[in-house]
Amino acid sequence: RNSIPKGLPDDIEFNPGGLAVVWAEENSRSSIFKALQRKEVYGTSGPRFLVRFFAGNNFNESLCDSPDAISQAYEDGVPMGATLDASGISNLSFFMTAQADADLEHQYLEKIQIIKGVLKDDEMLTTIIDVANHEDTTLDYSTCNVTGKGKKSICAVWQDPNFDNQENAYYYVRVVANKSCRWSHQLCISNPDYCPNDTDFETPKFVQERAWTSPIWLENN
Repeated sequence: RNSIPKGLPDDIEFNPGGLAVVWAEENSRSSIFKALQRKEVYGTSGPRFLVRFFAGNNFNESLCDSPDAISQAYEDGVPMGATLDASGISNLSFFMTAQADADLEHQYLEKIQIIKGVLKDDEMLTTIIDVANHEDTTLDYSTCNVTGKGKKSICAVWQDPNFDNQENAYYYVRVVANKSCRWSHQLCISNPDYCPNDTDFETPKFVQERAWTSPIWLENN
């Protein structure tokens, strides 16, 4: 009981494992495997973020205000992991929602980003777009206390102004939380015997937990 608890990383450079999330119709073996097959899944660095991501042709900009937003997004577009025929798209738009882990009192959402990849001349070009950005909290490294309050949930509709329906491309969402102390720094504060000497590995004091979705693929058929 006076050492690092069993199950935690025993090397300072390691981090605890993340989570895989599956959007299935129900909690049954067949539904989960069907969701895996259609790649309607996302990963997190550990916290239980809730993330939805859809692409379609000209989503309504007021979709976030609709009580039936998810049903409409399924009807008018495709979810994460799916493939969309780019040739029939005139105004590519994306609908995304994200919520922080409800069990983490001081976790807030700092950013929602879309990562876009386009294949041009056999070279993959990647662009990172900040769809929403909030930085309202401050982390005290000496205590690991978080001050200030940010966004617990974010919903957005974004249109790609550079969309070209002649290109093959992919898009996925990345959700980034506010700063929080890394597990190693928390141990260091609670017991100085666990403080790293940073001789072999420069240990970061904070992390920004995150989630990332399966891509939506745009193909020119």
